[in-house]
Amino acid sequence: MKPVIFSKLGRLSLTKLGLAAGAAAYALFAISLAPVLAAPPAADPAPAAATTAVPATAQVNIPRLEKLLQQEQNRLATEQKRMDSANAQIGKVQDRINTLNGKNQDTSQMAAGLASFKSAVSSAQDSLNTAKSTLDAKAGFDANGNVTDAAQARNTLQTARDAMQTALKTMKGAVPALRKGVQGENLSLRLKTEQNALATQQKRLTQTSQLVTRIQTFITNQQAKGKDTSSLSAAISSFDTSLASAQSSSDSAKSTLGTNAGFDADGNVTDVSQARITLQSARSAMQQARKTFTQALSDLHAAVKDFRQANQSNKQSQPAS
Repeated sequence: MKPVIFSKLGRLSLTKLGLAAGAAAYALFAISLAPVLAAPPAADPAPAAATTAVPATAQVNIPRLEKLLQQEQNRLATEQKRMDSANAQIGKVQDRINTLNGKNQDTSQMAAGLASFKSAVSSAQDSLNTAKSTLDAKAGFDANGNVTDAAQARNTLQTARDAMQTALKTMKGAVPALRKGVQGENLSLRLKTEQNALATQQKRLTQTSQLVTRIQTFITNQQAKGKDTSSLSAAISSFDTSLASAQSSSDSAKSTLGTNAGFDADGNVTDVSQARITLQSARSAMQQARKTFTQALSDLHAAVKDFRQANQSNKQSQPAS
């Protein structure tokens, strides 16, 4: 019997889709605006007009503001590329759903995860668009990125930064949702694969009784001819013991898949960790059954072959009458 092999459809993972988990996929580089965004030191008591005036140029790190503008523009470009990549992954997941639907597979879990992810990507893109329009306007800077108004420049940088942080927060919540949907769908497909493999394995174990019956008949015929069949009888006894062990392992797999811990009655994942344990336990039991059965069958065939060769040699060594 061929080893249980997971369906290729069950190997879809977010790593292959190019979607990294959580903040790692959409990390926005931390920026330090504190030195230039902080309010200027309190001045000595003076007329009210003096306290509300724009801080003097000497109190503001102008080169720092201009450098931060370039950094924010570069970060925005990087995050937009990541957003474009996320949209590309949406297309890939949708293609997978379409393929599975074409094979009459239930894709509800994956579709739900994708819908949530698409909504988050759209919202995050809106935030990035806000950051882009803010940085394009460059309030407080001239066309070349030189500071013309320190207060407006600080506000431009802070607004863009807040918008990109909002995009990050949105995507951090979206990636797990898609991952859960894809993982759930994969585990459900694997459950069906294991159930089908178990049915095939049980069919082969059941059919083995026919082989044992034929060998028993062969032994009876050889005994009627006065042949020593003790080696065959021992081989049959050993085979029966191994077959019982293989059946026990198969029954264990059946019980595990019947309980379906981590899945609901329809095979949908309710607990990813438990679902994985269920599949691994069932697979291990079926692999043990296969290993035991394959070795027992090989030993039985070898015993029959040795018996025939031995008796053929005896026949040829007998003198002609």
